[in-house]
Amino acid sequence: EPNREEVKDKIATLKNNKAPGEDNINSELLKIGTQQLVTKIHVLLKEIWNTNRIPKDWKIAVICPIYKKGDPMDTSNYRGIALLDSCYKILSLALLRRLEVYSKDLIGDYQSDFVRGKSTTNHIFTIRQMMEKFYEFGKDVHQWHNKYNIIYTADGGCSKYATDVQMCFVDFKQAYDSIVRNKLWAALEEFGIPKKLIDLIKACNTNTMCKVKFGNGTSDSFEVSTGLKQSDALYYKVYYVGL
Repeated sequence: EPNREEVKDKIATLKNNKAPGEDNINSELLKIGTQQLVTKIHVLLKEIWNTNRIPKDWKIAVICPIYKKGDPMDTSNYRGIALLDSCYKILSLALLRRLEVYSKDLIGDYQSDFVRGKSTTNHIFTIRQMMEKFYEFGKDVHQWHNKYNIIYTADGGCSKYATDVQMCFVDFKQAYDSIVRNKLWAALEEFGIPKKLIDLIKACNTNTMCKVKFGNGTSDSFEVSTGLKQSDALYYKVYYVGL
């Protein structure tokens, strides 16, 4: 379980200028709190750690729909930003630190997104270098192929049964939102993640609720039974371990 010093450190790492969750307590307020506040949060986290029970308020995410483009009456043209309670974020960060101990051996070197010390720009640089070298030496770079096994090249040409470098780009639609939770928990167990850590992650993602913010009000709450909580520090790491 996290000690008091860890709780204090996690509060200090919370990002500033972020909209609060339903409790309207932002991270700046926690940072200027007294030592007594740190102690109370620590006591609460210890209780959660020992019982695997999460406060109901921490399971609620307030969704702010951000308009992208297209018909404003079409809900698919909005991107939802989830606002979570600041105190929940402290628990999430504590769980993340412990999950990273195991995830670094489970997530391959090929993964750069949301990996400490890496960036997706590393992959972009590698791909550009490959393409430049193949063009330099007159080789084809094949980006995808159809069911007839005709390979379409970067310059628009094609060659049948080509054997040069091939690149496949896959975009998982609503990848995080479509996760089947029970299968993800089973994957974590299969990979040897400690049961206590799995139980706490499950508790954070069970009976989760959402509200949609619009104007000066919010909608009634509704249950979300698939996917992981957006804006959660655990969100991406748990997904990539299970993937």
